[in-house]
Amino acid sequence: MSSTSAPSATSASMSPIEIVLLSLLAAALSLAVALWAGVVGAAVISGAGLVTVGLGDALRAIPALVRNPGEPSRAWPPEVAERIPGPAVYWTVTVLSVVAVVGLFVAARMLWKASTTGRRRLGVDAHARFAKRRELRPLLIREPVPGRFVLGVWGRWLIATENRRWAPPTHTGLRRLLARATGEMRSGQQGDVTSIAIAGPTRCGKTSQCAIPGLLDWAGPAIVLSVKRDLMDATIKRRRDVGEVRVFDPGGFLRENQGAIAIEDHEIARWSPLRMAHTATGAKKAGEALSSWTPKAGVDGGMDFWTTQGKLLFTGLLGAAALSGSPSMKEVAKWVYDMERPDPKNKKKACAPRDVLDRAFKDPRKKPAADSAIRHLRSIWNKPDDRIIASVYATAQTVCDPWLDPNVAAATDLKNGEGEWVDLDWLLDTGNEGKDANTLYLLVSLDDYKRLAPVLAGLLSDLKSQAYEWDMQGRAFPAPLLMLIDEAGNIPLSWLPEVSSTCAGIGIQLVTIWQSLAQIHEAYGKRADILLTNHATKLFFPGASDDSTLGYVSKIVGDEDVERRSWSNDLGGGRRSISGQQNREPLVPYFLSRLPRYGSALLIHSNLPPAHVQGREWWRIKRLAEMAPPPTPEPTVPAGCGPWTPTTARPGRRRTEATSGSAVEEQTERCEAEAVAS
Repeated sequence: MSSTSAPSATSASMSPIEIVLLSLLAAALSLAVALWAGVVGAAVISGAGLVTVGLGDALRAIPALVRNPGEPSRAWPPEVAERIPGPAVYWTVTVLSVVAVVGLFVAARMLWKASTTGRRRLGVDAHARFAKRRELRPLLIREPVPGRFVLGVWGRWLIATENRRWAPPTHTGLRRLLARATGEMRSGQQGDVTSIAIAGPTRCGKTSQCAIPGLLDWAGPAIVLSVKRDLMDATIKRRRDVGEVRVFDPGGFLRENQGAIAIEDHEIARWSPLRMAHTATGAKKAGEALSSWTPKAGVDGGMDFWTTQGKLLFTGLLGAAALSGSPSMKEVAKWVYDMERPDPKNKKKACAPRDVLDRAFKDPRKKPAADSAIRHLRSIWNKPDDRIIASVYATAQTVCDPWLDPNVAAATDLKNGEGEWVDLDWLLDTGNEGKDANTLYLLVSLDDYKRLAPVLAGLLSDLKSQAYEWDMQGRAFPAPLLMLIDEAGNIPLSWLPEVSSTCAGIGIQLVTIWQSLAQIHEAYGKRADILLTNHATKLFFPGASDDSTLGYVSKIVGDEDVERRSWSNDLGGGRRSISGQQNREPLVPYFLSRLPRYGSALLIHSNLPPAHVQGREWWRIKRLAEMAPPPTPEPTVPAGCGPWTPTTARPGRRRTEATSGSAVEEQTERCEAEAVAS
């Protein structure tokens, strides 16, 4: 007895060649029927009566009709040729016959599908399967379209996000009907911009084959946060061609090492949360931006507690710093580290932020901002439990730590005349002709990523707040804004789960890149599922080995029906029986999503079935490779900094026996002389 499995009874009973041959036979038979009906109908309409021809005559007439369509009578047997009318009547009736045959075929197919025992739930097919071309048609494009982020390729098509606002379907008339028929336009509500989550382990292709080519094809303004220079180096030439470029470098990396791509002085970006904190509203927004980084993600109540209490503390301290004579984030950090607050037992004891606000309160122009700042500080200072106050300050110290770094101070100092300030007005400035697309790179090394996360989170939060302020003021974005966050799991943002669902509505295309779903759960705890759901477009690259990713992928794509067949032989009676049983098995088994080749990905988009897409090796695509800078020559390696070689392979190295004291001194002097010479 043996058994096997097959997806369906039909595919199990016929080979692919048999299916192709059967399809060709059905097409030829349908064409013959249409031509036969056409010639008979044309003869009857013209008054010549019925003509006696068969399906074989119709098939033999095809070559002659193709060669000489103006004389259709010559394609048919001589005994009926005289009774066939001219080309106008003949082809009119023939076309109508073809339409009738196609209509009958479609009707028969619909009746057959209706009569089958398919499972439909909620109006859709309940069987798990991969998406068909018709279902993916709203995502398929031949070339990049402004406002649509290209995710990869599917067959010969580019596959990109939908964008009803910036790239709406413009088809009318028959072209619109054709778009409906082919699936290019959905029969229901047309899809729109959605946030994108890209998940995959290191070196799986999510940056090199998705983020980089997607950014090269993006025609609008962009905010790009990355911990690797390859993303900036590969795209900065293209971004310079479409608009201005500025690089925010809080770690001071560019001051010490320009790398292969030189950054001009005017391209260095500067930003400070104190820039607008001299007003009550500005201080509130600055406090919210600075407290958006969530250092206690995953601890019950920790994130919410810090978000509210940290906002109160920083609103007051930033307001005080902005109203002082020398506003500086370094001063704010000192206040936090020193836990500056009034001494209830000695009211005459100096307290720097309180003293600054007392002086500002006497100025009528600064009084509203000073009053707001002191009220926020008192809400922290006057808490009855000193442990709560100490907890708020202790958490604030983790946020303020980067601001004591001289490199951060240089990138955020209000008095520093170097570099250019960045804000949303600059990002969305499309120039006189409306064609410019500016780019802001946030560059930081992986070693500094977590340490400088509060600074990066503050800048992203400030730009996000400005974007929503634009929307509330009724100011429409002149172009869609791309916000691409690499290694998003290392910079938890308190607002990301909610903003990922609403930012698309104001014109922001959000793209976040993660190592795995386990990283998302670690960073956001119970809110991880909210964040994942609000990223309606998801790309899962292969290689993941965590249970969260493998289990999620296997469950979300569903189970398919697999027919299990078994054969049993009766050796004595010579009889053979076959039995079949339908089983439900995962469409993508738990282990399988780890195995595809790197560069490919599983696409989950909105309410469409899953699809297997391929990344784009941009360096092999001429159009994209021309957008990137040319390869740079290998840098000159200084002495002592060459490539590593095993000790045994290094010239002049040999094991020596123990030497006398004078020999050791001679050898030491010789080594020192060689070092000085090099």
